[in-house]
Amino acid sequence: HPGTKDLFIQSSLHISGISSVLKKTYGLGDQQQNSVKQAIVEAFRLKGAPVEGTIPYSTDFAFPDFGAVGDILHSQNVSAYNRLDPLFTLGIFQERFSNVPFDNLLGRSVVLDLSRIPSDEIKNALAQLIVLSAHSYFNARAHSGAIRQFFVFDEAHRVTGSNYMLQLVRECRAYGIGVILSSQYPSDFPGDISASMATKIIHGNGRDSDRVKAIVQLLGCPGREGEVANLARFQAVIDNRHFPHMYLQTMNYPLFLVWSMLQQCKHATRQTLEELSGIDSSKLPIDNLVQQLEKMGLAEERGGEIVLIRS
Repeated sequence: HPGTKDLFIQSSLHISGISSVLKKTYGLGDQQQNSVKQAIVEAFRLKGAPVEGTIPYSTDFAFPDFGAVGDILHSQNVSAYNRLDPLFTLGIFQERFSNVPFDNLLGRSVVLDLSRIPSDEIKNALAQLIVLSAHSYFNARAHSGAIRQFFVFDEAHRVTGSNYMLQLVRECRAYGIGVILSSQYPSDFPGDISASMATKIIHGNGRDSDRVKAIVQLLGCPGREGEVANLARFQAVIDNRHFPHMYLQTMNYPLFLVWSMLQQCKHATRQTLEELSGIDSSKLPIDNLVQQLEKMGLAEERGGEIVLIRS
């Protein structure tokens, strides 16, 4: 409670949200979704956790892990269980973490790496469950006048189809939360979500007419299809209320590291740049980075050293 700081739980809303996410990501039918929901409810009840209404939180409450839901679902609806089987058998949800609160992820930098998970359905479900939990958590917190934290989603298509994502991007700033969504394809951003994002930075996506049209629509700049189609590598358009439809030159991360070092030291040898932490010259030769800096008019080579000429 924002005023008293008393803690409450609304298990029924969370249970409905989980079953809704699983229905969407796994394409469950109505009957299968209901079976999943009832299995979660039963798992809560077996742990003695409340499942109805808004209940004052007690440290005596115990909450089930998702494996318990699988055991119940297997006995009640084998078809629904089989659809969700990897969620139960890969050991993603472990009982020893069942009482760790969501805010344990907050107040520090955390990276959730889903790259080793074999199924797109599981990745999508986990990403959307994070969005669901984040929206529920911050929706119960007092408003903030300053941005305190960011949620960054790469491969944004995993979450942009979620109704909870739309609610989060619409309401997050009131809670002091920023959201960054990243994707290779402009078509991954629905209009409602795009309209709620304060800043858009869009790189060229080739000359494919559908992608060019999607970018123009995202930016709201009809008639500039030719300019968008001609964006070169590391050229982009930024659009917000401070910089409407402004073209800019961007840098890849290794180039940024080299440029940052030159800003500090003003000059450096190629060997020094190759030894810079974060630079792997076997994958991206230092010659390539120097040429990019020269092409951008930021540095030049003099007497065997790379010299900063414009910061």
